[in-house]
Amino acid sequence: MEPNYSLFFRNGKLVNYGNISQLDRPDLVFVAKASFSFEPDANGRPGGKEFDRIGQLETALINELARHKGVHVGHITKTGVMEVVFRFPQETPKSVSLKTGFFKSQNFSLESLNDPEWSWHKKEMLPTVEEQTDISYRMLYAKLAEAGDDNSKPRNVEFAATFFSAEDRGLFLKDVEV
Repeated sequence: MEPNYSLFFRNGKLVNYGNISQLDRPDLVFVAKASFSFEPDANGRPGGKEFDRIGQLETALINELARHKGVHVGHITKTGVMEVVFRFPQETPKSVSLKTGFFKSQNFSLESLNDPEWSWHKKEMLPTVEEQTDISYRMLYAKLAEAGDDNSKPRNVEFAATFFSAEDRGLFLKDVEV
């Protein structure tokens, strides 16, 4: 299964993550990261030729590590550095050699971590509930802003709740201020 990718920002880092999970592939117990340095643009990201160069390196790394049963799960970009992240069913190679030109190749070290519970992955590669909510509503917020909405203003909103029984209603009322 090829993952679909989504983006979010956290603490100055752009996280591009795939929708692969422990439920999909419990056999992928190791995390491996390779880091690429780049010349950042004004936003701290690779721009222009650097974007192309980093993209080519990432693609070459994805292809090479697939030969070792590595599954690309995304990357984390911060100013001047992109960490490309993979999951593996076994210990990872310590480094890989990638072609960087007609007669050139370059070795890239792989940082490996045993992560059978996917805890590193969940902490570093997946959005929090708040970040996921922001991602889910980003298009709606943009359309509302386009229509002139100012989301900093408080709104009077009326809510309605339906309960299956009077007992359920009573339990709810105990937990909320009326």
